[in-house]
Amino acid sequence: FNRDINIFKSVIMDESHRLKDPTAQQTMFTRGIVEGKEWRILLSGTPVVNHAQDLVAQLAIMGRLLSDFGGRGKFLADYGENENLSELSDKLYDTCMIRREKAKVLTQLPDKTRTDLYVEISNRDEYDLAAADLAAYLREYTECTDRDIRRKMRMEALVKFMTLRSLASKGKVKQATDFIRNFLANGKPLIVFCSLKEIVKALQKQFPDAVRVTGDDSLAEKQAAVDAFQSGEAQLIICSIKAAGVGLTLTASSNVAFVEFPWTYADCCQCEDRAHRIGQKNNVTCYYLIGRSTIDPVLYNIIHKKRSIANQIMASDDDIPTDKMYFDELVNSFLDYG
Repeated sequence: FNRDINIFKSVIMDESHRLKDPTAQQTMFTRGIVEGKEWRILLSGTPVVNHAQDLVAQLAIMGRLLSDFGGRGKFLADYGENENLSELSDKLYDTCMIRREKAKVLTQLPDKTRTDLYVEISNRDEYDLAAADLAAYLREYTECTDRDIRRKMRMEALVKFMTLRSLASKGKVKQATDFIRNFLANGKPLIVFCSLKEIVKALQKQFPDAVRVTGDDSLAEKQAAVDAFQSGEAQLIICSIKAAGVGLTLTASSNVAFVEFPWTYADCCQCEDRAHRIGQKNNVTCYYLIGRSTIDPVLYNIIHKKRSIANQIMASDDDIPTDKMYFDELVNSFLDYG
């Protein structure tokens, strides 16, 4: 590191939940940057994304893991299986955490409502064929006893899960187009979130006057799209979950629609809060288009289960997670649902 960082006594990190993976480069670099710093402050609206062990790396960066929680081994032994969460919550508040809920701090901010819209997919035969293939593969995985083979099978299964999710998303384009067209007919602006480039292109073809924010756009192009939407020049903005999930203000609309949704509750909140933030004057409604009899309800249920775990820890509330705990839950939920 550049020696000049030694002149600083404090480090403040926003969106600290992105540092939950101790093996990620950004986490390791952050550990180096905070070394020897007197003050280390982590900020996040969603520090727990999937389970209690999301806190391990963040506590280590703060220098709290060993001193207050006995180190990584003891933390995982006490809370690693999402056990003793009330005790964990109390300890966090007693030692190193301050929480300010949006509803209590921003008392003028209107409410936020989620609405689930179950829709039929247009590619049912193709989807069912892929779902049957995945189910057969997962049964083979659950019966396998070789640890190394299971690890390889797990990564292959994750690819199959992503393929199945893509098929469900593509099958919702027609219904999403009808929903958006009917919504815009009321004269109200709308924010639409999706993930696949194919979905973005398909929607842009149907709504050529829409603006977009995706990973392929430059910073200037993104800002121009946001400005057009905020000024009322554009009625529809199509957003990539990764590119527009943080850092943007889209308060010109109080309505958000998800053609696809993220893998985690934390990322759902980040996307929703592009509209539900300071400057919003109306109640925010978030519409989730869920493919009927697809992987969508499975993922959606897991997302809300993770929300309850985060709620317990916090005493309150988009890459696919690759950790074994999340994967096993996904497998069991998928097979049970099927």
